[in-house]
Amino acid sequence: KQEKQFLAIEKLEQAKLKALQLEQYGITDRLNQLTREANLTINQPSLEGVLPQLPRTGKLFIKSAKKTGKSSKLIDPLTEEWKKKGKPIISIVPRILLYKEQVIKWEITAIDSYGNIHREFHESIALCFDSLGKLTYLNWSGALVIFDEIRQGLKHMISSSTLEEMRSYILKLLQEKLPEAIN
Repeated sequence: KQEKQFLAIEKLEQAKLKALQLEQYGITDRLNQLTREANLTINQPSLEGVLPQLPRTGKLFIKSAKKTGKSSKLIDPLTEEWKKKGKPIISIVPRILLYKEQVIKWEITAIDSYGNIHREFHESIALCFDSLGKLTYLNWSGALVIFDEIRQGLKHMISSSTLEEMRSYILKLLQEKLPEAIN
């Protein structure tokens, strides 16, 4: 028991030392912030009426609490807008059930982990992070790229054993294809 207490005290001391080092480098105030400044700050309980303010090019990161209308007030109308323009939609999600829901709701193609394509409509597609390597053929020019539930997706991408062999390939693919969508 005394040894466990000693180890706990030692770990606490190590954590304090690390915190002091971070403070010394002046980055403690930035640990919970985005690396970029926000394009738009919204101080309201719902995302109602925000869509017209959103840029239609470049990167946009939306973070808000559950039930604020991310899907119904922003993502769903944006997907309709892109479909009317005839531009592709690429939705990348961590969960199979989520992409299946999007396929039905937005009437877009689905690609499963085996590379099988389901419900062909046009160049728009929904898939899980595990299937990203199968998108080399797809033209991302002007695409609306949606990373839904991105925290879970990135955690899966970084630590999953199912992606171990494909991880560097998928990261390189994203590095090449995302600028294609943005420009």
